[in-house]
Amino acid sequence: MKNNENVASLWDTESSDLNDSGSSSAILKLEVGDHVYMRLHEGKQLYDDTANYNTFSGFLLFPF
Repeated sequence: MKNNENVASLWDTESSDLNDSGSSSAILKLEVGDHVYMRLHEGKQLYDDTANYNTFSGFLLFPF
């Protein structure tokens, strides 16, 4: 999400299997005060443990 706007999403509707994975990436032009974050839809869940299966990161490509 960027400022309440959906930028990318992943979805799995098959509930009978046990193992799934997915990834997504986006390059965003941000302004001072922009907010970037992940949102989990209501009723959905993620699995994670000490192996850190779920990560979210960002970095500056170049300054303006």
